[in-house]
Amino acid sequence: MFLIDGVAGGKSALAATLAGIACLDRVFFQVMISRPIIVSAVLGAVLGDLPTALVMGALIEILWVDHLPIGVYIPPNDSLMSAVAVGSTILAGQAAGSVTKEMMAFSILLFMPLAFLARKLDQWIIATHGTLADRALAGAVEGRPEDIARCVRLDLVRTLVIYVGFIFVFLFLGTVVLLKAYPLLSGKIPMKALLIIFWSLPLVGIAAVLNTVRQKGVAPLFAGFFFMAVLFGTLLCS
Repeated sequence: MFLIDGVAGGKSALAATLAGIACLDRVFFQVMISRPIIVSAVLGAVLGDLPTALVMGALIEILWVDHLPIGVYIPPNDSLMSAVAVGSTILAGQAAGSVTKEMMAFSILLFMPLAFLARKLDQWIIATHGTLADRALAGAVEGRPEDIARCVRLDLVRTLVIYVGFIFVFLFLGTVVLLKAYPLLSGKIPMKALLIIFWSLPLVGIAAVLNTVRQKGVAPLFAGFFFMAVLFGTLLCS
């Protein structure tokens, strides 16, 4: 394992690879394994801090629950954002000694813009699907059906490399930034503000859920399970 500025590069590479594979679900498999709560749980299990991963995954999951990929709309990529935020927080916490609620809130705020940056990346990836599709179609017309499988494999590998590279770069840099920036907020007022933000994030998410879910009885049930997950994970982190 190699270390740069106190950050384990080996762990960053492993986490980025696993998260990148899970995030492929957004454009290929689409069986919901790319949801932030699942990506976070995988990273938490690998990096050795499942409680932190579950709490952050639940918070990130609910923030964009009302942004659905319907039609041509491409929502913010909360999968890549959660991989970077959760992985960076766990690695920074291991280097610093512990993960606090304030660190989790700071991490989510810090890495939230990555969801919108990753959406731009998704838009480019989807746009390039057309080029490969045309190439596969041309091969099929000319009697080369193997071109279809070749183009699919190429697209799959290329997307995986892009996702893994994105996660690794921002995960590694994010961990370093957290280790450097978070101690600067050690004052009483900044810590109190971050704690308030931590407990306010579920309220923002619940508002999004209530705006999305219309069926009678579903919203209270969802909110109850969500708060139980956050409470359980928070108690484990304590």
